[in-house]
Amino acid sequence: MTTYHQGSLLWENQQEQWQRIIEACILGLQHKSCEVKANPGYKAGNLACLSYIVENHQSAIAILDQQLKYVYANNRYLDEYAVTAQALLGQSPRSIFPDFPPSWYEAYQLSLSGQVISMNNEPYIRPDGKKDWANWECRPWFETDGTIGGIMIYTEMIPPRKKAELAMRENADFFQSIYDQISLGIGLVDSQTSQVLRANTRFTELLRCCGARKGDSPAHPFDLLQDQHDLLLLRSGHAGRIASVSQFDRSDGSRIWLSIKITPSESDFGSGSKCLWMVEDISEYKQKESDLLFQSNHDALTGLYNRSYFDQEKERLDAENQLPFSVIIGDINGLKMINDAFGRASGDKLLVETAKILQSCCRQSDILARTGGDEFYILMPQTDSATAAAILKQINQVLKEHESSSRGGAHFLSLSLGYGTKERFDQSADIMVRTAEEHMLRRKILEQRSLHSSILSSIKATMHEKSHETREHGERLAELAKNVGKELGLSDSQLQDLELLSNVHDIGKIIIDDKILNKPDKLTEQEWVEMKKHPDIGYRIAQASPDIRHISDSILCHHERWDGKGYPHGLAGEAIPMFARILAIVDAFDAMTNDRTYRKAMPVDAAIQEIKNGAGKQFDPEISGVFARLMAKDRQTV
Repeated sequence: MTTYHQGSLLWENQQEQWQRIIEACILGLQHKSCEVKANPGYKAGNLACLSYIVENHQSAIAILDQQLKYVYANNRYLDEYAVTAQALLGQSPRSIFPDFPPSWYEAYQLSLSGQVISMNNEPYIRPDGKKDWANWECRPWFETDGTIGGIMIYTEMIPPRKKAELAMRENADFFQSIYDQISLGIGLVDSQTSQVLRANTRFTELLRCCGARKGDSPAHPFDLLQDQHDLLLLRSGHAGRIASVSQFDRSDGSRIWLSIKITPSESDFGSGSKCLWMVEDISEYKQKESDLLFQSNHDALTGLYNRSYFDQEKERLDAENQLPFSVIIGDINGLKMINDAFGRASGDKLLVETAKILQSCCRQSDILARTGGDEFYILMPQTDSATAAAILKQINQVLKEHESSSRGGAHFLSLSLGYGTKERFDQSADIMVRTAEEHMLRRKILEQRSLHSSILSSIKATMHEKSHETREHGERLAELAKNVGKELGLSDSQLQDLELLSNVHDIGKIIIDDKILNKPDKLTEQEWVEMKKHPDIGYRIAQASPDIRHISDSILCHHERWDGKGYPHGLAGEAIPMFARILAIVDAFDAMTNDRTYRKAMPVDAAIQEIKNGAGKQFDPEISGVFARLMAKDRQTV
């Protein structure tokens, strides 16, 4: 057993092999430096001396076998890598050092093929996580038969000062990389000589963007300062920190926003005339800022100013130099009815059309705003009462032209208008607005009833166009319903309401898809869900119209059943309005006795029998009996 070694040798009783390795180590050390010289004192027989040299050499030395497992490490190696011989020997570098660099493993493999590999200033991570640097060399060692037995690694740790230099160089490279790639333009400029001493790529790019007026050559940094006072201070050397935001033309016609910050350089570059320029393209930020400002002041649907901006401008324009100050108020008539009948998208289109009409009548100094769901205001500074009245008249004329060219229905546009004027500064602008509102409301009361009648007629016409249910269907229902009503002793007023219900009960179908309304086949489950919405829709339309509001409950319930199995609310018995119970019977009879796209008409007698069969189930039993007797009497008369 080798007793002269301090326990860092894996082999025991293999003195000859150890001697070859030690000699190889000495040869390697001779190759690396002049510290160990080849002389007779280092003969193979003097193994203890050679071992001592290797064991205590300032280089960290490790020996690995062909499987790249440690068979030896000297004291310096164990100390530098903070590992014990017991933990190291017989293990591979990868198992000892988790952060073992792949490049080192590649170098070891090359050494096993006979090459000598060396690397300088190589960084590595210590087991404690700290970063260090080393110069190292890797070379093969040979068996007696000339074959490669493994590799030897010599590592020289870099002194602290050198480490500091390397760390500084690495940091410099890191910051240079940031300097070259950052989106911020950075330049060092001599303010007195106007010379750009240093600049990164982005600084040059931004100067080129702003050099459109000078051809292809970049602008000079001083061209970016639009405030001449700042430029004078800069040239005089008395400028402190300068910050500005400016917009410039690009060669392609677009505009670029730049943020420019200038500070005196604190580095020792000689005179105090040098300044650090930081230039940033903030066009995207300015665009977002502009978009947010637009959104905060504008109505999203029409693009007009909103209530918030209107209030600000009303306060700003309420000044003596803006007198006389007028306002026009417009309110769309029947918008809720159009939303309910044709859908909110149709109502939105009407709002957009209204905005365009009003815009076409406004002057450049006027401020047009949508202040509510169906309200529009026009602020008119330096506008007297006569001019405001003339503009209002012009708006009404454009509305009439639009009405004559529109198709009615969802395109039926009616706007009640009013105006007010503030003549003296001691008058309140709020009084001006109230005057306009009162004027507008008076017009609305006069126009609203005829308007709702017009919209209702348009809805009915559109409904007949959409579905197979013709005007004749409504007329037949009205006749049957009135006859039943007379038998039940209803008053003339009630009979008129029955007739009205017969004509508008299916008004909610206006919003149902044509394909569902006119489908020749059986409806799918989803299509039935859509179809069953029409009583609710009809109810909302009726509630929005003064002409038919009083029969809205009957419109809602005309598909309810006596036994409570109808829709939309499953009402039963006398909880269902009487008009709806009468209509359910006559509507079913008319449907059975007239051809439909999906079936032929049923004989009258068979239809009467179906009504009788449904009495007490689908239909009111009393009214069913009245209807059956009435129809039997008519049949006898015929």
